[in-house]
Amino acid sequence: MRRRGFTLIELLVVIAIIAVLIALLLPAVQAAREAARRSQCVNNLKQLGIALHNYHDTMGRFPFGAIVAPVNNYWVLRGAGGEHYRYSVLAMLSPFLEQTQVYNALNFDFPVFDEVGAATLPNTTVFDLKVALFLCPSDTGQTVQPGFAPGNYMGCAGDGQNNGGSALWGNPNGTFFYNSSVTLAQVSDGSSQTALLSESVLGPGSFDIPKPGSPTPVNVQTEIPFTPITNYLPLTVGECQSPTRYSGWRNRGWIQGDMRNMLYTHFITPNSKTYDCLRGSDYGWKTARSRHSGGVNVLFGDGSVKFIKDSISQPTWAALATRAGGEVVSSDAY
Repeated sequence: MRRRGFTLIELLVVIAIIAVLIALLLPAVQAAREAARRSQCVNNLKQLGIALHNYHDTMGRFPFGAIVAPVNNYWVLRGAGGEHYRYSVLAMLSPFLEQTQVYNALNFDFPVFDEVGAATLPNTTVFDLKVALFLCPSDTGQTVQPGFAPGNYMGCAGDGQNNGGSALWGNPNGTFFYNSSVTLAQVSDGSSQTALLSESVLGPGSFDIPKPGSPTPVNVQTEIPFTPITNYLPLTVGECQSPTRYSGWRNRGWIQGDMRNMLYTHFITPNSKTYDCLRGSDYGWKTARSRHSGGVNVLFGDGSVKFIKDSISQPTWAALATRAGGEVVSSDAY
């Protein structure tokens, strides 16, 4: 008796069917993985929200957006000038996040950087200390500056209308800015209507940076060319179109509190195709951005985390940034 096997055509048909099934299943698997990553991102922000309120209960206020202090004896001896320290919200929250070892390694009596831009000796151990809670799992595979531990979660400095969203000058109307000392009583817009923290993408080649040899800034998330901000306020056209000096500094270190790193504004909408514009560390417009499809996660003052879509209107987005702007925002507006 002769055994009848599969013909070549039958085998190819079976392989083709399996390939089609895999092609149909793969997007669902990817979507499930991203849903899990986004859920973890939400959980990270909720943990930070609990820590913020524990900090407020202990200290009677929210943390500074950044500590900026005048020159002390340490700096006089080293011949430096200007304002220094600049520790971030995340750095000050560390003892309220079961990160006691991180907090113990921080030395707030010394500036973050010395006069040549290097980490001060008392803080070198924490500069490259990565903390999983400070990172969004969807923003993986990014090349960040060696020797630094990045963070995705930033404090909201306001709507960006005052002196370009200045964290140092002007009158920021958000909850976190340089030497801020905001209490819940000062959040008169309502804690459920006031953004505290949101996300950013990491590392060099980020949203505001032209690719080498190309004059057109490129969106690294979708490869769609960006358009520049047309309302420059105190920033010059050149500063907004050529921000190459700060290409590697987007949220490169969770320890650092400034506009390049752990602060942002609501001047432009989430994941906007308008590229961010920074003038050094002190002010500019850096909006919330994420690797999540269609929007960003935002922590509000009542501890809730909401997914804000890219399609939100700019006035509504700006209103959510102010702590005492008096705006009336409907819950169905976002």
